[in-house]
Amino acid sequence: MELVSSRKVGVYLSDLQEMRGMCDERCRSERAKRGANAFALGGPEPPPNDGDIDEIVECINHIEELCQESGWQNGRLKASLVLSHIEHNRVSCDWSSLSADLRNVWDMVIADMWGARLVKVLPLYSDYVNNDDLIAGDFKTHFSSALPDVKEAGNCIAVDLGTAAVFHLMRGVEWGLRALCVDLGVLEIPRKKATVPIEFSEWDGILSQLNPKATAKIDAMPPSQAKQEWQEFYYPLLLDVRHFKDAFRNHVMHTRRVYSQKEADVVLDYVRQFFMLLSTRISE
Repeated sequence: MELVSSRKVGVYLSDLQEMRGMCDERCRSERAKRGANAFALGGPEPPPNDGDIDEIVECINHIEELCQESGWQNGRLKASLVLSHIEHNRVSCDWSSLSADLRNVWDMVIADMWGARLVKVLPLYSDYVNNDDLIAGDFKTHFSSALPDVKEAGNCIAVDLGTAAVFHLMRGVEWGLRALCVDLGVLEIPRKKATVPIEFSEWDGILSQLNPKATAKIDAMPPSQAKQEWQEFYYPLLLDVRHFKDAFRNHVMHTRRVYSQKEADVVLDYVRQFFMLLSTRISE
C-alpha cells in the first residue's frame, strides 16, 4: 500500500513556507537598507550566501522526496527543475527569484494534493501499515507465502476494512494448513473414485485426514516428554483450524458476516497465536 506521511506533509510544507517567508523578509530588508530610492536606483540585491542557499536546497530536496513518495508528479517535477536551476545558477541567485521558485514549488504541491484523497489511520493502528512483522517468532522466514496476506490484513485493519482483513487472514491460515498437511504426509484428499491435491481440497476433507494422522503419530510414541510436546503442538493447531473454518472462514467467504476494525484485530490475534505455535516446529 502506498503511503503519504501526514507528519512529513506538515513538516515539509511548513518548512517550505518558512523558507519563502525568509526570502521575502530578506528581500524587503535589503531594499529597506538602500532607502526610499531603492526601486528607482535598481540593481541587484546582495545575493544570499552559501549557507542560506544550502538551507533552501535542503528544504526543496525534502519536498521532492515527499512528492516522489506520494506520487505527486507535478510537485516532484517542479522541485527537480528548481533544484537544477539553483545548481547551475547559484552565483546569480537572489532573494526575489528564490522566493518565486519556492512559491512555484508550493503551488504545484498544493495542486497535486487538491486532487488526492487521503485515508485516515488511527494512531492505534499506524504500526499495522505495510508491516512485515505483525506476527513475531519465525513466521516471516518459515511462512513467506502467508506473509503477503497477513501484511494486507494489517493494512485493511489500519484503514477500517475489517471484513477484507479477515478474508486475507483466512488465506494466510491456509498456507499454514498446507504446511501441516505436508508435515503429516497428507498431500491428496480422497474424493469419490479419485484424489484431489490439498490446494484444491475443502478444509473439511483436509481435517478429516489430518486428525487421524496426528493421532496415529502421537499414539505410536511411548509415554514421554516428547509425546506430551507433540500433543501440545498438533492438537491445539488442529482445533484452531477447525475453529477458523467454522467461526470465520465459512462466514466471510459466503458473505454471511461483516467484521469491524476491532473484530478483525481480534481475529489477527488468533491467527498470530496459530502461526507462532506452528512455526516452532514446521515451515513450508
